[in-house]
Amino acid sequence: MKLKLFKENYAVCNLSNNISSPICIDTNSFYYITKFKEDLSIICLKKSIPKDASTDGDWRLLEILKPINLYLVGIASKISKMLKDCNISIFEIEVEDKNYFLIKESDVDNACEILEYNGFRFI
Repeated sequence: MKLKLFKENYAVCNLSNNISSPICIDTNSFYYITKFKEDLSIICLKKSIPKDASTDGDWRLLEILKPINLYLVGIASKISKMLKDCNISIFEIEVEDKNYFLIKESDVDNACEILEYNGFRFI
């Protein structure tokens, strides 16, 4: 199974519904927006953090390259469990047939070693 580790740093941003300025995001890069009631969250490049956002930065993005389908059930949960068992926190994002993980920059090297040891390959 092949994985891609993005070089850029990402941030998880939280905003209120009453933001005072427009949100400008680099749409050529990965971003993710979710809203529920009064909570608005954005995952974007660290350089694109919206004004007035509270943030948790220094995340790196990892993508499972082969689309997850019925024949590959459990790949994302396998990765989650391997990293959790080694005390590496992740933020998992699923979009249609793609799975992504945010991993703290400080844990990236360790996470990559664990995944490679368990048969995953990085491109």
